Amino acid sequence: MLAKTEWLDPLLYLGEALDLLLVLRVVRDLEMGIYGLNYFKIVVDSLYGSKNDVSNYSVIINDWRRLLALI
Repeated sequence: MLAKTEWLDPLLYLGEALDLLLVLRVVRDLEMGIYGLNYFKIVVDSLYGSKNDVSNYSVIINDWRRLLALI
């Protein structure tokens, strides 16, 4: 018989859970449906992707990347 237990500190994930709840409420309030979540996913994918261009969107994404690198 083999068993494993693991303790995860709930406070460690509290901020992330609250952020996701806020996003879901915004999507609901703006009546964006499931498509609204896709827009947020596109932004997150852009943050962690490697594509660069000269658009205003890319400038904002690059600013976010620089800020995240400082954390």
